[in-house]
Amino acid sequence: MENANNKFSMKDFRPDVDKSIQKVVLIIGVSLVGLFAAKYILNGVAGVIIGLKNIKAAMKQ
Repeated sequence: MENANNKFSMKDFRPDVDKSIQKVVLIIGVSLVGLFAAKYILNGVAGVIIGLKNIKAAMKQ
């Protein structure tokens, strides 16, 4: 009887732990991807701005 109760309680407990771990991993993964994306987007914007400045400078010459 005790074993059955223990297994039952572990089964009840386990999915919540798995879900919380998955949530934490997902949040960390999304934030890392977001950081990389932001870095690339900022680099791209900076590159476009520098490119436009260079084009304007070239046109002035």
